[in-house]
Amino acid sequence: MIYTGILLFTFLVVHLKTFKFGPHYTSTVEGVEIRDLHTLVWEVFQNPAYVIGYVVVLIFMGFHLRHGFWSAFQSLGISHPKYSPFIHALGIFTAVALAVGFLGIPIFIYIMGV
Repeated sequence: MIYTGILLFTFLVVHLKTFKFGPHYTSTVEGVEIRDLHTLVWEVFQNPAYVIGYVVVLIFMGFHLRHGFWSAFQSLGISHPKYSPFIHALGIFTAVALAVGFLGIPIFIYIMGV
């Protein structure tokens, strides 16, 4: 958990640096100038190195969430032979759903942009 936690924290810093504090493209919607995140996301995910890094980190995020979900219930004392298999399976399902869901974005954009 410590290694995936450090990796995810580093990823969070890079992610915020790229998308929150990165280049500012502007667009006008109904006369109001707003930040154009669509252009930024499409531009960033055209870089294969960034997409590969994103995919690798999100796979590790899935492992981190799987363990963290199950471990949270265990830490709360909800560790019973009757409920533990369900909680463990729910943790796996949640981790896979989140990881695959977030993986779809960079992969889709990279494939569509090539």
